[in-house]
Amino acid sequence: MIKKNYIVQPFFYTVEIVYLSFEITLLLLIGRAGNGRVALQIILKKLNDIEEAIKFCRETGDQTLWAKLIEESEGNPGKNKKTTNNFRKNFL
Repeated sequence: MIKKNYIVQPFFYTVEIVYLSFEITLLLLIGRAGNGRVALQIILKKLNDIEEAIKFCRETGDQTLWAKLIEESEGNPGKNKKTTNNFRKNFL
């Protein structure tokens, strides 16, 4: 009988990747539980990711979340432009 040695290289995650994965999973659970505003706040405040916030609002189709996103991005011209452009594409 011939034995074959299979080399399995361990795949290491950095703490940051694991934490980000946890945050995304948490967002999915919070959003699906009906707490879209809380999920949106986590995306905006903890992750500071306007693209993900826009994607989240687009997927939910909730106009109140879009309004909250626009309100949150008013102080930042770059974020505000992206947000309003995406809102127009989805609702106007």
